[in-house]
Amino acid sequence: MNYSMTKILLFTTLLIAISGCGVSDPGSPLVNNPPETSITSAPQNGSTVNHFLNLFWSGNDGDGQVSGFNMFIDGELVAFTNRTDSAISFSAPSSGEVVSHTFKIQAVDDEGAADPTPPEIQFFTSNTGPTCFFSSDNIVRPNQNVGQGFSIKLEADDANRSGIWFALSLDDTVSWTEWTRDSIFLYADLDLDTFAVGVVPLDNSVLTEGPHTLYARCRDSGFAVSATVSRVVNVGLDHRPEMGEITVRYNSGSASDSLYPDGSIYHKVNAELVVAYEASAFAYRGLIHSYRYRAPDGNWSVWLAEPILIETDLPVGAYTYSFQGRDMAGVLSDTAEFFIRLVEQTFSDSILVVDETRNGPGGPGAPSDVEVDNFYAALLDGYNTKSIDMSVRSPGAYISPYDLVNVGLVVWHAEDRTDFIVDDNRRILAEYMQRGGRVIFSGWDIMSAYSSNAVSTYSGSDFGYRYLRAFSSDRDVNTTANPNAIREGTGFTGENGFPNVSIDPAKVLSSWNGAITRVWVFEPRGECTVIGRLNTITPTYTLANQVTAYYYDLSFRVAVFGVPLYFCQQPQVEALFDILLPRMMTGL
Repeated sequence: MNYSMTKILLFTTLLIAISGCGVSDPGSPLVNNPPETSITSAPQNGSTVNHFLNLFWSGNDGDGQVSGFNMFIDGELVAFTNRTDSAISFSAPSSGEVVSHTFKIQAVDDEGAADPTPPEIQFFTSNTGPTCFFSSDNIVRPNQNVGQGFSIKLEADDANRSGIWFALSLDDTVSWTEWTRDSIFLYADLDLDTFAVGVVPLDNSVLTEGPHTLYARCRDSGFAVSATVSRVVNVGLDHRPEMGEITVRYNSGSASDSLYPDGSIYHKVNAELVVAYEASAFAYRGLIHSYRYRAPDGNWSVWLAEPILIETDLPVGAYTYSFQGRDMAGVLSDTAEFFIRLVEQTFSDSILVVDETRNGPGGPGAPSDVEVDNFYAALLDGYNTKSIDMSVRSPGAYISPYDLVNVGLVVWHAEDRTDFIVDDNRRILAEYMQRGGRVIFSGWDIMSAYSSNAVSTYSGSDFGYRYLRAFSSDRDVNTTANPNAIREGTGFTGENGFPNVSIDPAKVLSSWNGAITRVWVFEPRGECTVIGRLNTITPTYTLANQVTAYYYDLSFRVAVFGVPLYFCQQPQVEALFDILLPRMMTGL
């Protein structure tokens, strides 16, 4: 017997042996058993319940897995779901009417087999209709005058736990909008295209001039509809939004400064200009849709949702921006403008005289503006000078960075102690001196601009300490009944090469005996140079021989006089300035 015949006989014998043992085909599948379903939480059969229910169920498959459930309501398959619970609103549209419903749930396993005997319950539902009303949040009140763009908000009360839908109709009770879960209806020019989420835009072209009635209603998830409510509005077509206040922040890092009244401000590197503006349509209960601005190049921006302009690191120069808003009807507001001038401080030999004097009648004790101007013109003869008369400056009495461009020295004349302006200008004086500007302060009772105290001690952050370079100041005493009664100051004795300076009897009343009241003495900081010490009628007077004039010339230059220079002998003050001015102007 050859090898091939042997293999055939062995294979045949093996097959006979397997067949003889009665073993079935190992590849035959087991029969799939369908899953089972149970309702775990639901109304009892035949009970009457609210139409809005939470139902729970479960499924079990002994030889596989449950893949989901067929849900039947009132005999109709409404969904296939993987959930084992659901909040379901059954229809109950009539107020108080009892309606029969059935709920059946059927588990389906992973091979598609469904429970052949799914559980089913039958129950009755009842429902009461919701109450619809106009929200108290509305700014559109009954018989309100409105424009062609406004919103109306609806609200509802519902005794049943249920979702609420809203609808609105204009001038009749048949032209209803679609039911919507959004409760805010907005009449607007639909060409504006973009509207806030959660509102229902409506075409405002139907809002003709005159009275219109808004009708509103709501329904719950059981389809019970509320009674209709209404509100009358009076539409006008001539309304226009108004631009409001413009607020500006110009900052570098954490620091932020406001603009000066003329729109100028010192330029800062990498600074951010933030301009916030707004328009209002509240007068006719309108709403603003969007904003735009016109850049200095004359081009308008696209319409923006937020009324804010941010410019970063603008170079030195002058810039004018315009701003507009438009309401929901597409009506444009008026145009508001904003001007800013970014200034880089430079210096020259130019001198600015700032004159605070109110124009008096002239003569002793009450100089006219012309007399003061002539006095400083004589002191500064031969210099490049200009002046600002604060009594006529408007709006407000201020000096700005733009006033000081290219100015090397400021001479501040504060001769009217009843209405100090120098105190209102601390900021500009500080900024100017920080950049190297030079200032001469002179005035009658000038230190009272900074404090109502006759004796003041300055801390490190005070203007008197940082910029006037004084530890303290002291004013001559006065009586309560008449603060001008004691007149002791007659001028000062010069030191460090400066001449003596005396009060001019012709410039004061004869009853003043050639002296002046409310003079100041100082304890200047150690780096200062003394110009003069106070002379008094009475040699033992408490302020006699104390420092009344000094100057500082390190990080910036400042000279301070506690005796008003105008009331002094003009030739003597001219001699004083012949020495002081070259020192103040050196390096310009």
